[in-house]
Amino acid sequence: MATLFFIVFIVTFCWIELLYLALNRFGKVTTAGISVLGVIAGFFYSYLSVAEYVRDNQAVSLVAFSIFAYLTPAVALYFIALFTKHFSASSRHVLAAGFGLINCFAWPFFALVLGCYTQLDCI
Repeated sequence: MATLFFIVFIVTFCWIELLYLALNRFGKVTTAGISVLGVIAGFFYSYLSVAEYVRDNQAVSLVAFSIFAYLTPAVALYFIALFTKHFSASSRHVLAAGFGLINCFAWPFFALVLGCYTQLDCI
């Protein structure tokens, strides 16, 4: 479980830093495109990493889970990067680390609740 929290923290921190870089160099459209690519990559990872039984029998639940589990944090991180774009570089790094810590504890529980809500799997 600690590995999951660490991976989510690192991915979130790097994602926000990538969004800051894209915002400063290329603009909002490229940053939105990077977010869309992240959601698509998360969708394929989530969709292809489950058993074939789930893909065959619960396809709609799996697609809904795969999209919302990665779309929600991607949209939140996009707007966080957009609204904190004009902060100093050190402040942005601290904010990226802070949001990474918040996301590393919130996202796994959000994914569990979302999986139960979409009737994919409940504990």
